[in-house]
This record gives sequence, C-alpha cells and structure tokens, in this order.
Amino acid sequence: MPSTNGWRQHLQLGRGDASSDILDLSKMPSISIDLPKTKHGYDVQADEVFWVIQGVLRSTDLRDSMDEQCIADIAACLAGGALIERSKDALDAVYQAGSDENSRIATALNVYGVDALIDEIKYCIDEILKVAGAGSPRKLRDVLFTKSTNNAFPAIFATLVIAFHEVLIGGKKKITSYAGVKSAITKLDSRIDTGRGSTTVAERRKNIDAVKGLLGTHIADSDLSNVYNNQSVADIDAAIRRSEIELPDYELKQGLLSLGAKREPQGGFLDKIAKTICAIANNGPGRGGTLMIGVSDKAADTSKIKALDSITPRKVGHRDVVGVRREMAILVLQSRL
Repeated sequence: MPSTNGWRQHLQLGRGDASSDILDLSKMPSISIDLPKTKHGYDVQADEVFWVIQGVLRSTDLRDSMDEQCIADIAACLAGGALIERSKDALDAVYQAGSDENSRIATALNVYGVDALIDEIKYCIDEILKVAGAGSPRKLRDVLFTKSTNNAFPAIFATLVIAFHEVLIGGKKKITSYAGVKSAITKLDSRIDTGRGSTTVAERRKNIDAVKGLLGTHIADSDLSNVYNNQSVADIDAAIRRSEIELPDYELKQGLLSLGAKREPQGGFLDKIAKTICAIANNGPGRGGTLMIGVSDKAADTSKIKALDSITPRKVGHRDVVGVRREMAILVLQSRL
C-alpha cells in the first residue's frame, strides 16, 4: 500500500526494535525478539515490551508481528474515517495493491497526514497506560477482565484506542480523572461484546460507543496542544534501546546532582552537556543525535539512586529510567533553605 512504510515503522510501539534504515548484520540480535522460554541472547526481551507487559499480546504474538496487525487495523479505521471489519481478509484488502480498499485507505492516509496519525495514536495509548497506572498500578489486562486470564486481547485494545481517539482527538477533550476512567472501564469485558460476532463493523461500533459513554464524566475541553510533536513513552523507550547500538548518536546522563550524601550539582555538568552536543554535531551532516537526562547506564549508579531517592527505576533494555523529578524535588527543597 503506498505511503504506509512511515507509519508502519514508527507505530511499532513499545517493541524497542527501532533502528536505522541500514543495519550491519552483526547488529541483527539487537533488533530481534527473545522469548522468555527460548533465550537466544537477542536484545529485545519480549517480556519487557509494552504489549506483553500489559497483557495485550503474548510473547509469541509479538514474534509473529501481531502488534503490527493490531496497529494497522487501528490506523486503517482512523485514517479511513470508517471502521473496517476486524479480520484477516479486511487487512489483506487494505494491503492488496490496486484494490479499491487499498486506494481508499492510501488516499485517506495521505490527506490525514502520517505524522499526525502517529502522534494521535501514540497519545491515545499513553493515555490508556496512564489510566492503568492510576491509583494502585495494574496491568491493563487485570483492569479490563472480570476473571483472571492469560489470553491476549488485541480486539478490546483496538476498541479502547479508537474510542479514546474519537473522544480525546475528535471531540477535543482531555481526561480530568485517570482514576475515574480506570474505575469506569474496570471489568469492561462484562459490558461489551467480546465474542466472535464482535469483529463486524456494526458490533465494533457498539463496543466503541459503549467505551465512549464510560468516559463521559471524566473529561473536559482541550486545545490538543499536548498531542502533536511530543515524545511519547514509546518514543523514549525506542530511543533508549537505540542508544545501545548507535553509541555516537546518543548520550545518557543519570542527572544533574552528584550521588553523594550532599546531593550537590556536579561540577562542570553544563560544560559537559555543551561538549556532548558539539561531539554529536561533529558526527557529520545529515545525522542527528539525542541527549537524555534521567537515564542510568551503570548498575552502580542505579543502586545508589534507588537508595538515595527511594524510587523504583523502570527497566528499558539494559538501561534504567530514573527520571528527573527526584532531583527537582531536592532542588526545590534546597532553594527554600
């Protein structure tokens, strides 16, 4: 399908296999998926990926590219302006060069804008994750299902994303209570049709409308200023994973403050930042770079941060996300003394 490579590549949300267009064969393990029970030494750990962590897909589903199919279904529904049947035949029609459905979606996607679609889907998924994490954090699967289950739920996940998109993007709204939305969608499987018949366009519409109704009292007007050109959790995770294989283009810093007892600003920190930026710029024309603060790449630093700041770092690949809020709290307190 014309003009789809961009969104297919960028919407591999949370998988962590983002890489350059050209990759040396020796780096292939860095973008390959390692399953929990069949360790081959690959860098993308299935059980550390968003889709598996939240229970949306199983590890083997990720290996079989079911994440791409799920996103393709969502993207076709949103860009095309109408729901499609959730089936293999429907997606085949979208990708069949020369078919009417292929032409319809391709034209609609070009009008909609690939970048806008990517930003909007990522924003909606981030909002869903914030809902799952509100109050006492739970896996999305545990929030949505009445009974404990290990089954994947890509169809329900697609329903959530499309419903959130229609309310938040289409309706220009924002969530005012993530805890309220979490309570509203708890045991969602008992409120919508999850049977085989739920794959039809008509039943998908009923399910989406049901979810939209649950959001009604927990939203307010928004200008959507925080939707576009912002870094999503998926973007940040992908950049951290890329830093492991594209060392000259990435630099990670754990933070501004030293890890000693006094927690004082590190001497020459800003000078080091300036030199790092210059070094990245010297990589050559046409190449960008990324400087991330709040990410630890040393186990010893991570241990000290956990003890000093009483936080639980989030593992992404071989790095630990420790954030900068912990330091902001210290700096604010110091400024008041």
